[in-house]
Amino acid sequence: MDCWFFVAANSSCAALASGLTDAYQLHSPGSLGNVGRNTLRGPHTNVFDFALMGDFPIRESVGLQFRWEVFNLTNAVLFGQPSNNFSSGGSAGKITSLSGDPRVMQFALRLSF
Repeated sequence: MDCWFFVAANSSCAALASGLTDAYQLHSPGSLGNVGRNTLRGPHTNVFDFALMGDFPIRESVGLQFRWEVFNLTNAVLFGQPSNNFSSGGSAGKITSLSGDPRVMQFALRLSF
């Protein structure tokens, strides 16, 4: 149930507790509210990137480097920020997108001279 963010749009929330009010309300244009900064926070992001490199000398001034890089090694789900559009009603406070990619790997060869 979405009773914490938008009680007025959900009649079943009023049946649970009659004294509930909306945590965030839509104000008229030009007026300021009293909510503090950063009160609506998103999920924590924890990403672990990994790289493995090997250097192979060819000559005195020429070298070859092999790289294997993995981004988001643990393949953790990276959720986006909650919707802050309270005028739409149903999507307020819901997470509907991802903010990052799944595990991505890349291989590279680098020739330095």
